[in-house]
Amino acid sequence: MEPRVIDFYNELPSGVIVIDKMNEEFSELQSINEDLINTLKLYENPQILFRSREEYDEIHEKMFSAIKKTIDEYFDDFEYTFMKDYGITPKQRVHISITIQDELMKITNDKHFSYIESYEAINSVGILTRGRNLPHWNKIYDALSKDELKDIFYDQIKHHIKEYTSLRYKRFRCSECKKLDYYINEEHKCFACYTESD
Repeated sequence: MEPRVIDFYNELPSGVIVIDKMNEEFSELQSINEDLINTLKLYENPQILFRSREEYDEIHEKMFSAIKKTIDEYFDDFEYTFMKDYGITPKQRVHISITIQDELMKITNDKHFSYIESYEAINSVGILTRGRNLPHWNKIYDALSKDELKDIFYDQIKHHIKEYTSLRYKRFRCSECKKLDYYINEEHKCFACYTESD
């Protein structure tokens, strides 16, 4: 840039002032970009590579066993009676949710993901059991025994974790194409390789 007359009266030449201003704007944008990247990382799902379906099943059976134990513990006569009016009780919601969160944390090592997904899993039961707010809740409650209702809780949570939650983090390596996929068959082939070989 060629010097201008005005530069004689300024402390710094106008070109330097423009460059400084551009650097300030760049620093601001870079800071905003870093904040956005950090926010996006919160919403990334963990990717857990399981060596086989057997390993996946074994780890998840341990998790489901712990969840079942908590459901059994907080499905006593008092809680069951309280459910007549309120559906899932606050004590059940809290303790079952914490167990789900702890068990997901053991698998994914991701606190944020485990927290969100435990809420979603317990909410899948909460939708079914809203107590008096659900038009047919009294019919459901009166028709089912405590154990049958407990089984519905457990089955719904297990189904939610298997069909929704685990799809977000489970990965297997295909034995044929070596790509990662959320599904493999008994021969450790992904869906694409399995359907090609037929």
